[in-house]
Amino acid sequence: MLEKLKGLTKQTLTYGIGNILVRMITFLLLPIYTNVLDQAEYGVAVLILIFIAFFNHIYRYGIDSAVLKFYKSADSSKEKSEILSTGFYQTLLTSFILSLAIYLLHEPLGNFLIHKNAYLIKYAALILFFNCMSWIPMALLRLKEKPKLFLGIRLVEVVLTMGLNIYFLIIAGMGVEGIFISTALASFTKFFLFFLTIIKDLKITFKWTSAKQLFLFGLPLMPTGLSISAMQLVNRRLVIERFLGTDQVGLYGAGYKLGKMMMLISTAFYFAWQPFFLHSGVNDESKKLFSRVLTYFTFAALSIWLILTVFIDKIVNIHIGANYLISPDYHASIKLVPYLLLAFVFYGIYQIFLPGIYFKKKTKYIAYNVVIAALVNISGNFLLVPRIGLLGSALGTLLGYIVLAILTYRCSQKLIKINYEYSRVALLFLIFVPIGFITFYSQFDFVLKLIIVLIIPGILLISNFFNKEELNFIKKVLNKGANN
Repeated sequence: MLEKLKGLTKQTLTYGIGNILVRMITFLLLPIYTNVLDQAEYGVAVLILIFIAFFNHIYRYGIDSAVLKFYKSADSSKEKSEILSTGFYQTLLTSFILSLAIYLLHEPLGNFLIHKNAYLIKYAALILFFNCMSWIPMALLRLKEKPKLFLGIRLVEVVLTMGLNIYFLIIAGMGVEGIFISTALASFTKFFLFFLTIIKDLKITFKWTSAKQLFLFGLPLMPTGLSISAMQLVNRRLVIERFLGTDQVGLYGAGYKLGKMMMLISTAFYFAWQPFFLHSGVNDESKKLFSRVLTYFTFAALSIWLILTVFIDKIVNIHIGANYLISPDYHASIKLVPYLLLAFVFYGIYQIFLPGIYFKKKTKYIAYNVVIAALVNISGNFLLVPRIGLLGSALGTLLGYIVLAILTYRCSQKLIKINYEYSRVALLFLIFVPIGFITFYSQFDFVLKLIIVLIIPGILLISNFFNKEELNFIKKVLNKGANN
């Protein structure tokens, strides 16, 4: 079983590098944003970026997942070509209509969202168009298991985005506008390169029956991302800004971006996980694999959560001269990070429970679950933010993702029963989470924190977490490393 899971791990790491490189832009640019822009200016940028994230899901409406599903199950190369071409042209049409509407309505949209600088919404229309047009080529590369090409294009996007931001914000001094000019140019380049990878597979064909099929499968997936982005938009625009002010939106945005370090892991995992479980199908052996995946993902995610939680104060204080990873003006956001990191651990767990829903083609359940989770999140924000400030928003986010994971688990189990390793997963949470929070709130020095992190494997060993197969595998890896 471990050998079979090595392929998933390899794919996750490869896609993870690509995804982390792209998302690392967020962290690499934090020193620029937080040292060049004040909290109110950064708050404006955060609100527009959330607007883009929100509409990304409307543009996308699950079309890439639908193409992935029906392309994989198509019986002939002709049918595969029809699915791919129809999906691409369908995306082109809907994206153009939506971007045109946003461009024409940029002033009222901008006035509602940020009260000023409404013209920035025009850039959002361009960014959304090119982002959406990249999704189907990206999905096809994942299905064809070409992670190196995928990684190469993402690397180009990273370098270009970083360079353009440095030029427009620091050299040209364009402020917030520079962020969106840079993003628009990088999005176009990414689309162009990904488009080149599928151009030979595209045909001048559009099949209405296929378009309907793709639309009906993908549409129920739209509320998933839409509700998640809506949580962010409502929480920051209608809750944090209303009760605490735009400067606190910027402060929360900095903390949220640090918390999204775990989202990188979960998203990278999903890029490999979705093709993996679609290829595996439903049988007794695959069910055992899916069960073990939950255990190993939880172990890996909580390990990373622990390290980031324990050392986040050291991470944010990394600096060159007077320029910090995050300006000291934003350091109050550190208190939010453990809760947001843990929220995205549960987001990854939610993704592991999706196979039953996918195989039974009951994607509408995903929409129901996400909407309920979003309502829990938003309600938590309205209740907690006025009472305990930004920490209330982080707690509301964590609660929302826990609910999402639980609801998805229940739905998926009703469709396809999988016997997960409940005791092992529970043991991981009982060990990692208390130790992480106690260490985070303590005044321990770096050496003691490092010791605490390093003794975790010993605690797991004493607790009989590892089975015989895993112990033999670990010994084999260690022996191989020693011999090299």
